[in-house]
Amino acid sequence: MANDGHGHVDWQPAYMDFAQYYGFLPKACKPYRSRTKGKIERPIGYIRSSFWPVSFADLDDLNRQAAVWRVFANVKVDHVGVH
Repeated sequence: MANDGHGHVDWQPAYMDFAQYYGFLPKACKPYRSRTKGKIERPIGYIRSSFWPVSFADLDDLNRQAAVWRVFANVKVDHVGVH
């Protein structure tokens, strides 16, 4: 998908086929506007700050590191302690 920021979006044909098959119409958010897509922007920022970039030897090594990170990433921390 390419979004020019002025309302014109070039959707991938395969994605449009997918959307038509499942009966929804995709809607693009404005580029660089995190307020319009906060539900996805927050987790991406968290991943970037707490996991990525990492050093890895190959895809298997990266997948192993991601699996370990996911265990700790899903732990909720509050003012009392860890749950």
